[in-house]
Amino acid sequence: MHVSGSMRLLHQFTAHGEVRLIGAHIDGSLDLTGARIESDSASGLALDLGEAVIDGSVFVIPDELSGRRPHVLGRIDMGGARIGGQFLVRGARLEAQRGVPVGGSYSRYRTAGTVLSAPRLTVGAEMTLDDSCQVLGGVDLSMSELSSLSVGPGCALDAPASTALDLTNAQLLSTLTIAEKVTVQGTVRLSGARIHGSLCLRGAVLSAPAGRSLAAAQGVTVDGEVELQGLILQRHLADPVRDP
Repeated sequence: MHVSGSMRLLHQFTAHGEVRLIGAHIDGSLDLTGARIESDSASGLALDLGEAVIDGSVFVIPDELSGRRPHVLGRIDMGGARIGGQFLVRGARLEAQRGVPVGGSYSRYRTAGTVLSAPRLTVGAEMTLDDSCQVLGGVDLSMSELSSLSVGPGCALDAPASTALDLTNAQLLSTLTIAEKVTVQGTVRLSGARIHGSLCLRGAVLSAPAGRSLAAAQGVTVDGEVELQGLILQRHLADPVRDP
């Protein structure tokens, strides 16, 4: 499918089932303002953008007029997709279905609780999660190339005893930021990643890892500064250890 302009799924857009845009080429942006996609598929898939090319930006943001926040129940597949502009997720609830199969992926840590499966994703501008986003499931960005990645204050990445954020062998042209008061349940994987800017985990709360590692960063390269001030580490959901 080729769309010569933008694609807008908004104005109370609701889908009770899968939305498939595999390999689509959108010359403009993909706008999911206030959209709700609720899949009851046995595969757990809600939105499939695998290998899609979006020359503009992707917006998953609230509808300012109605106050309706976007909600996706089911997995978003964006493996091999390319976004020319920014990827903005603001005030959204992304929720994986549990106990469903997922297909193959580079990351051997990927599980059925993955809510955003985007290995090899390319984003030309910043990728941002902001305004108290609730991400209930793992985020797989392994082998991706991003301008920057920012998880804003009040957001939650919730994949306890699993992988919350996977940036294995990813490349960030600028900075990775997990901001103050962001709660991460699950392991953050940075092994083999290359961050050309800084790595900032100031004031974040990491807990409930897969195994013993809250963060796995073997072979990571950071060209800029590493900021860990006020980082709170909890192997379980109690007894915090604060980084000085």
